Amino acid sequence: MHSTRMDGKKIITVTFKNPTREDFTWNWDGEAYTFPAGSAAQMPEWLARHFARHLAWRECCRQFGKNKFGKEKVREIALSYLTYAERADEPEPEEKQKKRIPIAEVSAS
Repeated sequence: MHSTRMDGKKIITVTFKNPTREDFTWNWDGEAYTFPAGSAAQMPEWLARHFARHLAWRECCRQFGKNKFGKEKVREIALSYLTYAERADEPEPEEKQKKRIPIAEVSAS
């Protein structure tokens, strides 16, 4: 699904899901967002990737212990929290078909 910004560029909307059994709260731009356990919400891709990365970091720390896993594991788990809608009328741009945009490394703050 796409929205359009005021400058005419498309915004990709994805579904971010919290598949865990615990609520997840994280901040964006000074505002706290809470996602209840088992919930899903649609939002811009860049924001969903931010939340997915931090939820994946939390779950990796719990499962493997702090700093006992690599950024590839965080990326793998974070991507599983995102659902991209398939649109038959809009083929994926060729540059996205060739490479995946990496999720930035998470810091242990």
